[in-house]
Amino acid sequence: MPPVKKILLSCPQERFYDEHARSILLPLSKASTFHEALKEWWCRGVLYDYEVASHCCELRNTGPSRFVLEMRHHYREMHLRINLTTVLKYNLALYSESGLPIRPADANAFLKEQIRRCYVQNYSLNFYKEVLADADADKYISLLGIDVCAPLLPLHLTAMAHFMHRKSAEFDSAYFKVDLESAKGWRQFIGMAPWERGKLWSSLSDEQLQRCRQHRLIIAQGHLGVTEWSDL
Repeated sequence: MPPVKKILLSCPQERFYDEHARSILLPLSKASTFHEALKEWWCRGVLYDYEVASHCCELRNTGPSRFVLEMRHHYREMHLRINLTTVLKYNLALYSESGLPIRPADANAFLKEQIRRCYVQNYSLNFYKEVLADADADKYISLLGIDVCAPLLPLHLTAMAHFMHRKSAEFDSAYFKVDLESAKGWRQFIGMAPWERGKLWSSLSDEQLQRCRQHRLIIAQGHLGVTEWSDL
């Protein structure tokens, strides 16, 4: 019964959001039906990060959200900034930054990866700014060609987290990826104590965790957020 009650309560609200979307989209589109009008729009998979949940969807009036996408018309110079859930709800045409189409079945995973990259870029830029003591650290990173979203060596990630903790700066390792595929990365990882490996637990993929189990590596489940370093 609780699930049914939840559905009954949510339906009127969903209908309200859908009606709001129709009232916004149809006057801006050539088509006379909402379903056909949706086909005139597409989204580029580059997220706008407002840093806090502050932007309401300009199509459905849902939100507020931190991350939004720009929804553009195929034939007219018009755009709307919409929540990521709107993209998935209406199966809007979605393209990567390089222009490649994203299949509807892959849209959810693609958007999750884009969110992860946003967090990693923010955390990494803040880290380099602290290290360089320069607010323009992102310019140096660009010049050096550093890919802040690339998998990090285990010791690099733990060092970043420890440094940011000492600076009392926000940092969460769960958004980072760990390099266990290279020989150097694997050597670093197996040379760590179980509790040290545990600090990287939330950054490991299912395949990496399976590899650890196959090698009988003990991992004391933990997290590398800044609040977890009090025991060091």
